[in-house]
Amino acid sequence: MFMIIQHVIVNICLGWQVAADGNTAGSMYPDQSLYPSNSGPDMVRRINKTLERASQIEQSEGGTKRDWFVPIVADAEAGFGGPLNCFEIVKAFIEAGAAGVHFEDQLASEKKCGHLGGKVELGAMGYKFQLIALAGFHSLNFAMYELARNYKDRGMTAYSELQQAEFEAEKHGYTAVRHQREVGTGYFDLVTMAITGKEAKDRVLDRRQLLRI
Repeated sequence: MFMIIQHVIVNICLGWQVAADGNTAGSMYPDQSLYPSNSGPDMVRRINKTLERASQIEQSEGGTKRDWFVPIVADAEAGFGGPLNCFEIVKAFIEAGAAGVHFEDQLASEKKCGHLGGKVELGAMGYKFQLIALAGFHSLNFAMYELARNYKDRGMTAYSELQQAEFEAEKHGYTAVRHQREVGTGYFDLVTMAITGKEAKDRVLDRRQLLRI
């Protein structure tokens, strides 16, 4: 979501990301098409649902400031089989809301990531998208590693320092300092009020003062 806040205009769903931790088998794989073929479409569907919720939250807070539904280009690997398999996976991606699908020109049985030895060199545009996705992978993992290491050494001081950096980033559009707001609690408060016609007694969030916890 934060990529969209910073005006990224396309979302890439890469096979190696699905293989690593976003597949329907709930396992971790290398980029060799070992995961179930419905995993990619399922990931696209989940991304679109997340963007839909972000749009709803922003609208409930006074109006949308951006188009959350950026096009998603999905990686269909080498098709997971023959022509009929390719037909079915493209259909599944369309149903999930993908704007585009790309296939790799290699045998599914010999499928490997473009960065592994023996693979034909990636095209320039494909390589740029790979770098963007890899930057996200390294950023997320290194940030968690740093927090764990610093927490071990300095305890809650490390977490406090992290939150201070988050608060400072708010002026640049960062919103995740309020994690309950981020997942839509305030939005569902408004839905409850619309259904019942009165303010919810168990309203979780006060929209005037969303808790930073």
